[in-house]
Amino acid sequence: MTIAREVNLLDYRDPVFRHHCASAARRSRSSRQGDPLASAFQAALRRWEHATRRLVAEISGHGDSPVRILSYWTPGGAGRWQKRFREFDLVGWDGKNPGLACEIKLRESIHGNGVRGGGQLGSALAVARVRWPDLRGLVVNVSMAGVLGLGNDPVTDTATGHLPIPPAGQSAGVILDGWTLGEAAVIRGYLASRDLLDIGGLRAQAIDPTLALGKDRHSGGTMEGSHLAHAG
Repeated sequence: MTIAREVNLLDYRDPVFRHHCASAARRSRSSRQGDPLASAFQAALRRWEHATRRLVAEISGHGDSPVRILSYWTPGGAGRWQKRFREFDLVGWDGKNPGLACEIKLRESIHGNGVRGGGQLGSALAVARVRWPDLRGLVVNVSMAGVLGLGNDPVTDTATGHLPIPPAGQSAGVILDGWTLGEAAVIRGYLASRDLLDIGGLRAQAIDPTLALGKDRHSGGTMEGSHLAHAG
């Protein structure tokens, strides 16, 4: 049984939550912070995550609400209660109550391993359902293998025209093809065409920076510079 009190959903711009995020970021700075190639690839992934969220919101019939941060108190040590936050990637609202909570994962490859992220979403839903027992859950995995130039992933559950919205109080999972999703996002203006075509090269350069040096010699530096400017 999940024990939580004062369960609420906040705007991701809430100042208390932003302070919490800033403190966590200071504690977990990576050794590659400041690497422009890694930063460019991470920025590209964030654009894809944002576009996926907008598409899922559209297809599910819910708006892309900024109110998606789960806030609650849970028992801690010595009988004290601790304030905690969990972030849903998308919360769709049915009137005044949340109707759908989503976890979105971009995956390099599926290879028949099925949907991932159910445990992460399930633990957050267990808290949210203390207050909203009918809240639905949906895990969305995006197969990025083809987009990243890693070959075609043979396992995709659906095109982007349909999502398996579960019954009230239950959860489901779906795998979307990255090319199909990316093309739909470009048509809607959620992604630029270069976001679809260039992300594979950005990943390769982040893994092996010498590839960027080769492009720089070939193109006089314009291609690498344009990637970084667009991602910045």
